[in-house]
Amino acid sequence: MVNDWGRVRFNKNRNTWCVEGTFKGKRYYFSQYYTDIGPKNCETEEEAKRLQLFISSEIANGVFNPLRYKKTKPIHLKSFCKKWLEKVKPTLKHGTYKPYRAAINHWITPILGDVFLPDLNYDHYLKLWTEIDRSPKYKKNIISTLYTIMEDAKRAGYLSQVPDKIVFKGKFTIPVSDIVWIDQETQDRILDEILPEDRPLFQFIIITGVRPSEARALQKSDLNYKKGYITIRYTFTDGDGGQQLTGVKQKRDRRIPFYDDLVPILQKSSKNLTPFAFINPRTGRPYTKNINRDIWNPACKKALGHLIPLNNAGRHSWGNQMSEAGIDMETISHGLGHSNTAVTKQHYANPSMNTLKTAVNNIRRLSRSQAVRKASDT
Repeated sequence: MVNDWGRVRFNKNRNTWCVEGTFKGKRYYFSQYYTDIGPKNCETEEEAKRLQLFISSEIANGVFNPLRYKKTKPIHLKSFCKKWLEKVKPTLKHGTYKPYRAAINHWITPILGDVFLPDLNYDHYLKLWTEIDRSPKYKKNIISTLYTIMEDAKRAGYLSQVPDKIVFKGKFTIPVSDIVWIDQETQDRILDEILPEDRPLFQFIIITGVRPSEARALQKSDLNYKKGYITIRYTFTDGDGGQQLTGVKQKRDRRIPFYDDLVPILQKSSKNLTPFAFINPRTGRPYTKNINRDIWNPACKKALGHLIPLNNAGRHSWGNQMSEAGIDMETISHGLGHSNTAVTKQHYANPSMNTLKTAVNNIRRLSRSQAVRKASDT
């Protein structure tokens, strides 16, 4: 049986019934409760007793939160998300902030916005998963955003604990797509369809495996011909005012070797009056993110009849070409600037098909030769 919390009394000064008592050493006074149509004042003793029952039951079940019953506006997920976005915006790159904002405005708030923050539980995660009409990977990204918000709500003191996370296994498994990549011959066919004055940027991306945004941001001051390396220090990211020059991903500069084929490309292309190694000859400024739409995609379609995304044709292909050549995954990971090989294996390089093919063929040949010897011995 649930013990009644506090006491019910009539407040003459406010002309309303109320429940008052002590919770965790603090004195509280409540005179309204929430219904399906919003807050309602306790106009009768019966309503106050009903409020007392609600509070007592929540205390007994360990889910009582005084904010739910105070006259100040209750903390719903919608209002907390809005404040959370404002708080984190100055700390994030636009490329990170933008997906957070989209996840909140398009999915989290419309589906779960009216949920009282401390009431959010595992079933709400499932509701979000069910009602998002997108791919499993997209759903996971949205729910991961909600996880981040809930963790921050806990750190801010609004929650005593956060709901268990969805384990992405079984029916929640995220399918892993095969890595699309092309060989050097196919890359050359596409490069042949790009104007000679634009070709150096794409050659650099293909030879080094750097991200297109990093190639566009490459500075002439980071080309160390004497010591034989290039420092990848900057990238272009989306900002409120357009593309902005920022530090590289994970804020960690990295060096790549000055591969032999890069020397003539960079010596020729970097002879301009700007700090940048690659300049759009039509604008006199760095290339924009529209290089896919305006240059790479048309060349791709002309050469192959279909599109290969630039990141797949460059970075992903670099990783897989190295793997096919028998280069170990640790070296490939280092060349791509990854912190560990797990990211490389999952997103940028399949295990070498040639190595696997050779191993299986050798085993089968060995098995057949053993069978032949055994038959001849008998």
